[in-house]
Amino acid sequence: MKLLSNIPIFALALSLIGGFPLPSVAQESRSGSPDEDTVKFIKAVEAKWASSACGPQPDLKDVFADDFQGTSPTGRRYGKEEAITTDTKSLSRDCQLGEVKVRFFGDSIAIAYGAENSMIKDNNGKETKSCWVWTDTWLKRAGKWQIVAAQDTIVPCNPQAVLRALDYRLLARSVTQESLNTLV
Repeated sequence: MKLLSNIPIFALALSLIGGFPLPSVAQESRSGSPDEDTVKFIKAVEAKWASSACGPQPDLKDVFADDFQGTSPTGRRYGKEEAITTDTKSLSRDCQLGEVKVRFFGDSIAIAYGAENSMIKDNNGKETKSCWVWTDTWLKRAGKWQIVAAQDTIVPCNPQAVLRALDYRLLARSVTQESLNTLV
């Protein structure tokens, strides 16, 4: 009888120290196909958001989650209200969405990787081309896809300048690696 009274204590002790491992499931990922309805929807929304620098897009409020959090190129955080608000006093022109790739992680998470550009005016009224790359995180809640997070980066608009910068970085890495190899 004394043995039976110790079984619940033994089971509790095993569960507390991990005696009953829970199965883990790896999240499968896949690239979204351009002809998928969800990919078409995500790209259409991303095009509207890119266009919001050139003019208000009032229907964006429905696709941003209330708990949305974005990170600007300067590292400043912003929420849904700022993401959907267009500064009509400093509108850009010629807003264009570049390539967008969508990757799904399971059935309820999608990451959109994209680029966009527009013509902006500086404080002196001079127009320059502004180019961005970004990563937006989408979450499907209650059957509805919404943007929950964004990370934006300003990049040089001249592709040759970008390639030169990458070449210099690769060269610097190889020199550093060679230097390290000679020390060993």
